[in-house]
Amino acid sequence: MSGFVETSEIAGLLDRAQSYAATGAAVCFRGPVGCGKTMLAIALAERFGSPIVYLHGRGLEPLAGGYAQTALLGKRVSPTNLELACVRGHTLICDDFHRAVRGEWELLPGVLEERVLHGNGAVAVHPDFKAIFTSSEDLADPALADRMATLRVEPWSRETEVEIVASKVTLDRAEVEIVVDLVRTTRLANPAGTFPTIRAAVTLASVLARSGARACMDDNVFRAAAIDLLGPHLGTLARRDIETMLMRLHSEAADFSLAHF
Repeated sequence: MSGFVETSEIAGLLDRAQSYAATGAAVCFRGPVGCGKTMLAIALAERFGSPIVYLHGRGLEPLAGGYAQTALLGKRVSPTNLELACVRGHTLICDDFHRAVRGEWELLPGVLEERVLHGNGAVAVHPDFKAIFTSSEDLADPALADRMATLRVEPWSRETEVEIVASKVTLDRAEVEIVVDLVRTTRLANPAGTFPTIRAAVTLASVLARSGARACMDDNVFRAAAIDLLGPHLGTLARRDIETMLMRLHSEAADFSLAHF
């Protein structure tokens, strides 16, 4: 998949997921928004080499016809029809499955457990059929959750996050490391109960790459972008207080980056 970075950490997670799928189990990547669940699902699906059926949790409509288009896949994929996927042995991706309502997925337990699609009659599921789910929440239905191998996707290690950001932008690696370390340090501060994901690091690094700014709080462009992107994760502080906190966090992040240089 274009733009996908597979470090040893990511490869290890995909290897485990592939081993579960090989037994016939469905796989669910469960983790917070922005941790890369969709990219993992697509990377896993591409390992199987079968056509991909991509469905989004909200408006799943598993028996509907038509086609799915996603920028991540970068191509037109198989008809969004669960029956065709089951009969032909395609790989099903149900993205953001926590958004689905019960009536839209009540056919899935039979598909995952009995390998039979009950709808207009009973349709045997092809032995090559695979099902991959992503979710930002624990699944509400324990019977469905019991039919899946759920892999928790947490924020990646520093090394993996640096590799991911470095693959997305043309920027000096030392600058990338400072950006990643600032985001990670802000994540640890976490007084607001939320935390910035790697998306914030990619966006902040992209701003530097496009503007020629430096990863330094004395740089006006970097300072403003850091406040805009990371400030919402620092609680209800005033902008000046956020700037003061980010300057402290940046100093800690810069020290950490130098220690790993």
